[in-house]
Amino acid sequence: MATCERESSLDADIVSASVQANDFSAFFAVHRSIDRVFFNGAAAESSFRRLVLPQLERCSLNLVRLPSTSPAHAAQNYATKLAAWSAIVAVPISKPAQRIIAFLNFSPQINGPRR
Repeated sequence: MATCERESSLDADIVSASVQANDFSAFFAVHRSIDRVFFNGAAAESSFRRLVLPQLERCSLNLVRLPSTSPAHAAQNYATKLAAWSAIVAVPISKPAQRIIAFLNFSPQINGPRR
């Protein structure tokens, strides 16, 4: 996410009409070997699916949601989160010099409250 408006650091406070996505079409055009995208929580995944995926010509990406690393997301303990996140390093890489794994975090530039 490039920018959005929200009054606090909570994802729930994001004003959905203010969300602007980064230019992933250009990013994936340059990095054609990316075949997996990992998301830091549900908000990152849903934003990508809603704002970015419809704009992509190439839709053969494997999209994987991982548990949020935010301390506010306490539904899972550290050990459970660590096990889930270890999936990234377990991904088989057939061409290490050509493979890039994208990791998306829901960390927009925060603009102040709407006036």
